[in-house]
Amino acid sequence: MTLRYNNQLFNAFPLPSLLLKADLGFTIINTNHAYSQLFNTNDDSIIEKSILTLSTYASSESNIIALIQNSLEIVLATKKPHTIQEVAIPSNLFNNKFKVKYFTINNTPLVGEDGDVECIVHSVTDITDSVTLRNLEIDDNAKLNNQTINLNKISNASLDVICAINAEGYFLYASNAAKTVWGYSPDELVGKHFTTFLHPDDVAKSLQTAKLVMKGIEIDAFENRYIKKDGTPVLMEWTVRFDKVEKIRYGVARNITEKKRNEIALIESENRYRNLFSNNPSPMIVWDFETLKIIDCNAEALLLYGYSKEAFLQLSIKDLRLKEDIELIEAETKSEEIYGQIHKKIWRHKKSNGELFYANITGHLLQYKGKKSSLVCINDVTDKINTENALRTSELKLRTAQQVAQIGYWDFDFKTDNLTWSDELYNVFGITKALFHETHQSFVELVDEEDRAFVLQTSKHTQQTGEAFTIDYRITTPSGEKRVIQEHGYGELDESGNVIRLFGTAQNITDRKLAEEKIRESNQRYEYVTKATSDAIWDWDLIHDKVYWGDGFESIFGYKLDSLISNSTFRLDYIHPDDVEAVMSGLYYVIYGTETQWEDSYRFKKADDTYAYVTNKGFVIRDSSGKALRMVGAKRDMTKQREEELRLQLLESVITNTSDMVIITEAEPIEGEGPKIIYVNDAFTSGTGYSKEDVIGKTPRLLQGPKTDKQELEKLKKALENWQSHNITVLNYKKNGDEFWNNMSISPVADANGWYTHWIAVERDVTERVQRNADIIQAIIRTQEEERYEVGAELHDNVCQILTSSKISFKMLESVVPDNKRAVFNNGIETLNLAFKEIRNLSHRLAPVFLDDTTLEQAFSNTLKSFNANEHYIIDLQFDEAFKAYHASKEFQLNLYRILQEQLNNILKYAKASTISVQGMIEDNKLCLSIIDDGIGFNSKLVSTGIGLSNMKRRAELFGGELIIESELGKGCKLTVEIPLTETN
Repeated sequence: MTLRYNNQLFNAFPLPSLLLKADLGFTIINTNHAYSQLFNTNDDSIIEKSILTLSTYASSESNIIALIQNSLEIVLATKKPHTIQEVAIPSNLFNNKFKVKYFTINNTPLVGEDGDVECIVHSVTDITDSVTLRNLEIDDNAKLNNQTINLNKISNASLDVICAINAEGYFLYASNAAKTVWGYSPDELVGKHFTTFLHPDDVAKSLQTAKLVMKGIEIDAFENRYIKKDGTPVLMEWTVRFDKVEKIRYGVARNITEKKRNEIALIESENRYRNLFSNNPSPMIVWDFETLKIIDCNAEALLLYGYSKEAFLQLSIKDLRLKEDIELIEAETKSEEIYGQIHKKIWRHKKSNGELFYANITGHLLQYKGKKSSLVCINDVTDKINTENALRTSELKLRTAQQVAQIGYWDFDFKTDNLTWSDELYNVFGITKALFHETHQSFVELVDEEDRAFVLQTSKHTQQTGEAFTIDYRITTPSGEKRVIQEHGYGELDESGNVIRLFGTAQNITDRKLAEEKIRESNQRYEYVTKATSDAIWDWDLIHDKVYWGDGFESIFGYKLDSLISNSTFRLDYIHPDDVEAVMSGLYYVIYGTETQWEDSYRFKKADDTYAYVTNKGFVIRDSSGKALRMVGAKRDMTKQREEELRLQLLESVITNTSDMVIITEAEPIEGEGPKIIYVNDAFTSGTGYSKEDVIGKTPRLLQGPKTDKQELEKLKKALENWQSHNITVLNYKKNGDEFWNNMSISPVADANGWYTHWIAVERDVTERVQRNADIIQAIIRTQEEERYEVGAELHDNVCQILTSSKISFKMLESVVPDNKRAVFNNGIETLNLAFKEIRNLSHRLAPVFLDDTTLEQAFSNTLKSFNANEHYIIDLQFDEAFKAYHASKEFQLNLYRILQEQLNNILKYAKASTISVQGMIEDNKLCLSIIDDGIGFNSKLVSTGIGLSNMKRRAELFGGELIIESELGKGCKLTVEIPLTETN
């Protein structure tokens, strides 16, 4: 059964009753018809109020409120019904002749399935008659006659049966109510035994009860069934007393048939009320008022918030609120007084999936499972709030339209030809009331002749069909002014569907028509501008909260124009969350202030979900009162500029703080002295000894000197001519003339258009590194050569000595060798000689002692002859005169010799060559050795640096030289060693 059905049942319950919440104030949540009639109360005046403040009870002189509160608290504590036997209430509340009326008050709990009291039924029973009878019985004998008369009057006026029965059980007296209740008149009862009228099943217990009464036991609320005169049973409730002197039983019997029926119905209702919380169609939760933890909920609450019950009961009400609302929640629940017995408010709540909704909550304080708690009923009013917001927006638009539209109203009863115009409509048509007769024909005559037929045809069609229309037509005012009128018309239908009148509005749209052409031209120009500019143009109608986006939002930010949000909520989707508050604060400060210019920079989300740094400028258009009507502006993507600024800031920091020397020069000229220096950092001045004033306006050539490698400088020049980055290490000179090895990394710098504007060089003094590398290489090579000499000497001295001994032994055996073994013996001697020869050659290659007293030409010639002993190759050895005459140090010659050895070994392994050319020359104080073959060649750009190649390169660099390899597939290979000649070499 639904709550609505229970309310209907409760309202029909004949016993005057209230339905109370089981909260601290015992709040009234319903009152039935019987209670309202009894106490002359208005339901609306007491619903949601505490019964402890009810004027019905507060007006009594006795302490009824305290009795009721005590009784209700007993019900809550014991979960059992409790009765207040007798209370007196002033009769002025009831408009009857009694000064007071007496009531029994019953408080009955409705206990839910979880064993908690959900609500309490507070009912009252009028016992005025019983109390009156009791009072009559204890009056003194002197007033007995008078009271008897009064008692007869009272008893006969009572709705309950009042009677007297003697000790034998015969009626002595019965009030007139017997006729109403049982169908018997008092005369029909007097003299008859009371069991005559009893239901047979109730005779025994009634006789037993009668015996108890006559023993002096007071009987209240004894129930039995009487058989009415028409044969139907009626359930009676008796209050009986026995006069031992008179031997008479006095009783008051009340027909409780209907009461019992209602009690049964109430019990059924109570059982249904137990499910009121669990099966309530509204989401409901109970939370601990001290801890704010949720301690119970119904299924609808779980469905609304999207939690399982186990998970939901782990939450507090703070978890259902937004972070920014937590302080408000804490303030509202600081005390019961602040929260209130009934708490009503709309809050923003969030579901388990983060979805927000507006919750209209009604909270009631109560004791739940021994805890001070709040029972909250939740109503999702999100749609209502959204509708109200939309309605407010719509009303704002309507008010704005009414202020500027100047629209007139008309009403035409075409059956009586009665035309009614509003005052504004006369202004629309440019005519006075004195010159216009309010008939349809008078109106038609105002329309220009070219449009009259169309106007008449439209009006006639709506008169016949009731269809609405909108038309534009031209008029000429009495002053001769030409105007364009736009009219909206509607037909009103009667119950039969017949058109009975037309009504509508008319507006002078002449200015609009003239403006439309100008607007069209202006919009066309505007579209051209938005396409031509690099900015994204926007136009915001502040009155209607509509935003127009220019084409730039698609071309610059990637958005399809029809996908963009067209109102002010765009800030939530497009502006970076960290920037929204600052941007919108500044924006609305301008809009609601007096300024007209606005500008800000922030991050704006692009269609690909990346953020662009933008500068946004806007201009506010205001009306004569200063109210902002419209705002137009342009948004520019500053991402590249910002990144460049950050990059330059970073670069400036690096250049300033780096320990490397930095030089920035002009881009040109490359020829002549070269580009001039415009900047050097502190590291440059400390590293070279030159001050900034010494070098600004000069060229980097001031660092060069006699030992600076000219070929390296030539390579640098070629890179500059091709605007290429280049890295070189050359010998430079400080201001005091000291030499230092300078590693320079030089790169061109271009502007936004790609035009090269400067060169930047990062330089580092690598003197120690160069010297250290040279020392290491020299040590390595020296160690290698020493090992070679030791191995060569060991082979030459020891191994050759062993072979010589072996040869002598062979010779001694020669005379005794049989003839049939002579061939084998001779072969052994020949093999021994060959081994002796190979070991001597190997020892000479490892330790070429001939370098001490021969020239490079002789040493190379001997090596080539040994290499080509089997004449597999065509060898060409060419040295110029300077090379032939040059006497180098032993170490220098040895390194060149090793380079030749290594390359000849490579040719032998890989080249498949037939011709080898070795060329040596000295030119420009530089020794150049080239080894050329006509083998299969290789891609020199892809060649890996193996041990052999690394050794050759290291030997060349040891003397400040360079190893150059030139080769292509199918075109052989050329290895060139270039070494500057110095005193060391």
